Amino acid sequence: MSKLRVRVGILSIALLSMCGIVITPVFSEIIQAFPKVPATTVQMIGSLPSLGQLIISLIVGRLAMSIPKKRLALIGVIAVIVGGIVPIFWHSQIIVLLVCAFIVGIGVGFVSTLTPMLISIFFKGEARASMMGFNTAFNSLGAVLMMSAAGILGSKMWFHSYYVFLLAVLVFFLVLFMLPLDKVEKVDTNSIQKKVSTIDVLKQMNKYVFAIAGLVFLTILFYTAFSNNLSILISQKQVGGTSLAGILSSFGTLGGMITGFLMAYIRKIAHKHLLEMSALLLTASYFVMFLSNSIPFLFIGAYLSGMGMCIAMATAPYEIPILTNEEQNSLGMSLFIFSNALGGIVSPIILGWFNVTAGLQTFLVIGIAMLVIALVMIFFNFSKKVSNQGSVKTSN
Repeated sequence: MSKLRVRVGILSIALLSMCGIVITPVFSEIIQAFPKVPATTVQMIGSLPSLGQLIISLIVGRLAMSIPKKRLALIGVIAVIVGGIVPIFWHSQIIVLLVCAFIVGIGVGFVSTLTPMLISIFFKGEARASMMGFNTAFNSLGAVLMMSAAGILGSKMWFHSYYVFLLAVLVFFLVLFMLPLDKVEKVDTNSIQKKVSTIDVLKQMNKYVFAIAGLVFLTILFYTAFSNNLSILISQKQVGGTSLAGILSSFGTLGGMITGFLMAYIRKIAHKHLLEMSALLLTASYFVMFLSNSIPFLFIGAYLSGMGMCIAMATAPYEIPILTNEEQNSLGMSLFIFSNALGGIVSPIILGWFNVTAGLQTFLVIGIAMLVIALVMIFFNFSKKVSNQGSVKTSN
């Protein structure tokens, strides 16, 4: 029963890990509500949470070394509640919506960083692998439920879409009563002078942690380009409108959710090839979307994208605790979340630097780039080497 309570507490937090984007279905209504505000400014409501997440990811790892992770998670949930519910009552100024979006991002930064940490504390071995998969699945489930509800609630009054953040109130009480308080390692007073700085901890960290963080950065960078250009691609192919793009996005999320629930079994079958598998699935997805004008094949491409992302986002936080010691674990997880958020923020900027045209050309470029990454990892047996590093650490 205690393990069930822990699972409920952790997975309830996971429902909020993607809540920064749940208002996007009512962007057109918000643009109409603020006719004098540029559309790009309104769209920042969807991007500012990533900035908040990025900033928090830089500090939460260090905080987790001295403050129980449950308390930090509750702070994150409170931030989501405040940032999500204030616009229900105060929505006449766009600056309020932008500030609240940033506050939601701060909350997301806490919960998305701490969830894999909590899993690594309370679960070991295959149970941990299973929970990492469930974590990713519940990320997708929370996004699907909240985005769908936001679209329905905001159909008449756009600010009613913010009622979806009431889910965070339920999450707060589930975490408060279901999740036990984790212990923080006490510092030995006799060795206080040996206190290590953050930079020193990073210098001592296994090089494969940085390699995984780099891979996460590139994966998110290309997947963000996939999401941002999907509706443009559909328009260029003249196979549908924004409704089809929305359905395809949901179908991709469904693919990630199903893969997350099956992650423990997938890991048993291909545990030394998971990151390569993720890259190949994403490569296939991008090329299918680029080459095909058939709606059934577009659905296949979207589904493959969800599978590939789920495998990557479940594998990376599973491997990092294995590659790090207790002193390094929190910073390792922060590095993972930082890379995740940074990839999403800089994706349009980097593609703009290289003058990559939106739509078809973007899908071709990210397909080729993802294929190169997959081939490099296959050549160096990347996942196998990561797994072997973890085995060496465990045996020591």
